[in-house]
Amino acid sequence: MQSERVAVKNEEKEFAEFWRVRNEELQAAEQQEKEEEKQRLLELTKFRQKQGEIKNEKAVQEFKDSNQASLQAQALLDQQEKNFYSYAERCIQEWSTQGKNVKPLIMELKNYRKRIV
Repeated sequence: MQSERVAVKNEEKEFAEFWRVRNEELQAAEQQEKEEEKQRLLELTKFRQKQGEIKNEKAVQEFKDSNQASLQAQALLDQQEKNFYSYAERCIQEWSTQGKNVKPLIMELKNYRKRIV
């Protein structure tokens, strides 16, 4: 009987030790899984931030390009307007030297300017 009790106690000790070790292994595995998931989330967050930065940089560049194109178009329009009024001024001077009445032409240019502004 004594040997049976000793055997049972040894068996209980071994069983308890087995589950203590197994529990530690499970906790370590769970902790490792948590760390891996935390790392994946961190990588995903960094990826999303990088994507956001790329999208923002692209939008800024598109805005700059659009703004530059707009400025160039406006400069072209300004130059064309300057050329037009320079031509109109030469015509008025030429007609004036020829003795022609230039008032209707001047009035039409003023009306034109009011319409485009």
